[in-house]
Amino acid sequence: MRPDPTPRRTRDLVPERGTRLHSSGLVRLHRGLWTPRTADHTDPLVRIAAVSTLYPGAVATGWLAADALGHPFPPRGYPDEFACGTARVRRPGMVARQYSIPPEHVCHLSGRAGQGLSASPAWALFDVARRGALVDAVAALDAAPAMNVDPERDIRPLAQTARRLPGKRQVLTALDLCDTGSESPWETRTRLFLIDHGLTGFETQVPAPGLPYRLDLARRDIQVAVEYDGEHHRDPAQHARDLTRWNRLRRAGWLVFPVTTSMITRNAGDTASDIRAGVRERERRR
Repeated sequence: MRPDPTPRRTRDLVPERGTRLHSSGLVRLHRGLWTPRTADHTDPLVRIAAVSTLYPGAVATGWLAADALGHPFPPRGYPDEFACGTARVRRPGMVARQYSIPPEHVCHLSGRAGQGLSASPAWALFDVARRGALVDAVAALDAAPAMNVDPERDIRPLAQTARRLPGKRQVLTALDLCDTGSESPWETRTRLFLIDHGLTGFETQVPAPGLPYRLDLARRDIQVAVEYDGEHHRDPAQHARDLTRWNRLRRAGWLVFPVTTSMITRNAGDTASDIRAGVRERERRR
């Protein structure tokens, strides 16, 4: 028997195929919901379309919607989150929230993978920012321009509405910390690390005069830079380019502090002390 080309519900499949659905070219996405084995289950639109089979009025939101709408840095794993109005839905792997997204912030997504309802880019980011850790909220908002969203213009009004929604205070805090110059979540985390340790005055994506480089975070006045050294910098060819870059910056008068994930998480105190000492030394020279 040929596999179904569209998502199907268990209650519709069992009368046709019996209970051995795993052998019919289908995989279970959620309890009571099956999709073709050949479907790309990493595609958020596949999951939105599938859940729409169960709940036609459900509106994808949170990271599921943000991913479908083009956020450049979605987490590696996140639940399928939907606003389901007054319906109570409890399914493993699916977060169904009992509230309604305003109609003006609901859009229809369609493509080769299927179709379904989604929150607008602004509302999806609003929902991401009001749940979870503050640092994750700021990192999500920093990338808002990639979704054609201006955090101040489009998201702040949602957090200031009179409607009672949990997490609005966190959204306002995240907006105050937002800097759309950051180019990756870990650049955002590095920037917040500096702020948390009282290292202020650093700007994002600062061009180095006379050199073809932009610095992740830098103080122009004293030529001190902090650069996040991510996993791709472990590649030998990239590491060689980094050494050339840092040497040229040093000759141009810059004091550069490369930092890694563990340096700003496990060894935050020592890392901050080193950067602070460099900042103070440069400030004394002025």
